[in-house]
Amino acid sequence: MPQDLPEARRLLGEFEKRTENPESLLYLSGALSLLADIAMDATSADVKQTCSNTVSTYAREVLPRVQPLFTQEDRDHDYWETVDHWLRVFNEFKDSEFPLPSEVTECQGELAWRKCQFLISQMSFSQLQRLSQLIQSRLGE
Repeated sequence: MPQDLPEARRLLGEFEKRTENPESLLYLSGALSLLADIAMDATSADVKQTCSNTVSTYAREVLPRVQPLFTQEDRDHDYWETVDHWLRVFNEFKDSEFPLPSEVTECQGELAWRKCQFLISQMSFSQLQRLSQLIQSRLGE
C-alpha cells in the first residue's frame, strides 16, 4: 500500500469528526486529493480500487446526516446554511472524480433541487421572467 494512504485515512477521520463544520471541507479536500494522486500513480488495480472504495464509503456516511433535512419542517436561515454546507461536501466528493454510489448522487440531486426551489420562491416576477427566458433559450439550443 502507498505510504500516503494512512494520511488520507487520517484526514478522512478528521473530516468525519468535524463533518458538520465548514472546516471539515479542508480535511475532506486534502484526503480526496491524496487518494486521487495515489490512484493515478498506482500500478496495482487493487490500490486503485481501495482508493475508490474509501471515497465511496465516506460519501455514504454523509447520507444519514443529510437525509433528515428532507423531512425538516422549519426552514430558517440555519437550515439553508446547513443545506449549503452539505452541497459543498457533495461537490468535494463529485470533484474528486471517483465514481460515487447512486444513492449519494441521488441525495445530492435532491438537496440541490430543494435549494433551487427555495431560490426560485424568493425571486421577483421580473427575475422569474428572465429565468424563464433563459431556460427557453437553453432548451432551444
